[in-house]
Amino acid sequence: MKHILLFIAITLFSLGIQAQEKFLNGGFENWDDVNNPTSFSHIESVTQETTIVHSGTYSARHDGGTSDLGQVVAVTEGKTYTISLWYYVESGDGSDARIWSYWRDSESANISDDASDLRGPNNSYFTSAAEWNKYEVTLVAPAGATELYFEVRTYSGAVAYYDDFSVYESETVAGELTLTSPNGGEEYNAGETVSITWEASNVTNINIEVFNDESQWDVIATNIAAVDGVLSFTIPINAWSWDGYKLKIVDANLESVYDESDNAFTINGHDVELFYQEFGGVDFGSFATSDILGDQSWDASLGEYAKMNGYVSGEGALDNEDWLVSPQVNLNNSISEVFEFNAYYNYDGPDLKLYYTDNYTGDASTTSWTELPFTIPSDKSTWELIRVDISDLSGVVYFGFKYVSNPTDGAADWRVNNIYVSGIGSSANGIDKVSSELKIYPNPFTSQISINSTNIITKVEIINTIGQVVKLVNADSENVVVPTSDLKTSIYLVNITDVDGNVSTKKLMKK
Repeated sequence: MKHILLFIAITLFSLGIQAQEKFLNGGFENWDDVNNPTSFSHIESVTQETTIVHSGTYSARHDGGTSDLGQVVAVTEGKTYTISLWYYVESGDGSDARIWSYWRDSESANISDDASDLRGPNNSYFTSAAEWNKYEVTLVAPAGATELYFEVRTYSGAVAYYDDFSVYESETVAGELTLTSPNGGEEYNAGETVSITWEASNVTNINIEVFNDESQWDVIATNIAAVDGVLSFTIPINAWSWDGYKLKIVDANLESVYDESDNAFTINGHDVELFYQEFGGVDFGSFATSDILGDQSWDASLGEYAKMNGYVSGEGALDNEDWLVSPQVNLNNSISEVFEFNAYYNYDGPDLKLYYTDNYTGDASTTSWTELPFTIPSDKSTWELIRVDISDLSGVVYFGFKYVSNPTDGAADWRVNNIYVSGIGSSANGIDKVSSELKIYPNPFTSQISINSTNIITKVEIINTIGQVVKLVNADSENVVVPTSDLKTSIYLVNITDVDGNVSTKKLMKK
């Protein structure tokens, strides 16, 4: 169950391997010539110094001009390093010298961790005073680090002296994580709050990931104090039904220290799509518009979205009230429904509103509507997925987006797309004719569809909304994976034919 970096639990000292100095010639006692200290890989404007010395016979005089002096030191991710140096900066303007170092990976690419300490102190400069001072920091090499580029930098007009550089590798203590729940076999419902529990030693913070119905690990929580050992987590109400979920806890500072569920657990979640509409740049599909005020209207011809904007160049924000109304959606055969859509807005103006009704008259102004509040996108000019819990609704309902603009409050540019209603329960339209011995997942899908059967599958057909077969896969297996990256976002029917000639049909959505 446990997957941990193979640190030795006993101290290195007990194995006869003591903590060690990793920096070469840090005391500047060895020189190839008076301008090149031995073992340094990056040397600019350096002179051997014999008068201003911290210890030993020599130090390094460093003349400014954004001049660098550095060495590459081999490190191991997860190990602890005390990085130190002594510096003597002749009086200046306070921005004369600093440490300028980076962790690097196996490709010698810089890693951003510990920037404030490695390019410091506190991402700033050494004290400009004609006396010796020490800079020291202790850090853990981050995940992926294979080397430390240790450099000091002296700037124009300044003179600094350096001595006694050190990168000291400490004894290593094992980090260990054990996930205790969910560990396999559990069964939960969408929207349920569950306790994630674990045990940890020598780990400060953890991240938590879930293996989802799209066969990928998604991060659901970050930088949780490992000592807590428990986190209450609410399963998203729109989580999809699947019996293959797993959980993983990971050391936030070292990805190679982790533990995951021994076996899969089940979430009883959404298993039926009740309604979907994509605006494909031609018309509004099954939606209708209702213009109550103003000359501007919803527009579906500008791209893969429906757009409304009450601003007119040369006239400014105008008075408008315009509705975009869905067809009937049947909520009688499902529970825990969620209304989802992609939203975008820009410029200032009244917020877009979402409503529902069970009796749309064809004129939004004479219909009695009830608002469904939602949080608008956090950033302008950015598409964001909006989810609205509609589990309290029942019956056959309409949904309506209401746009308002006026000269006082302004006119925002609002766009919506991919209107999707899903729930838990049997299909409202009877299309999902799938044998209990056949699994098709995930739904919605992205890059692939997986099909598992107790019988041999011979053919898979994916059919678009106008009846065209857009993908045909011939097979001879009980387990078939169909790549779908080339399919556009839409609703599809999937026909699966087995070796006995039986055909099962499933409606799936690509997001």
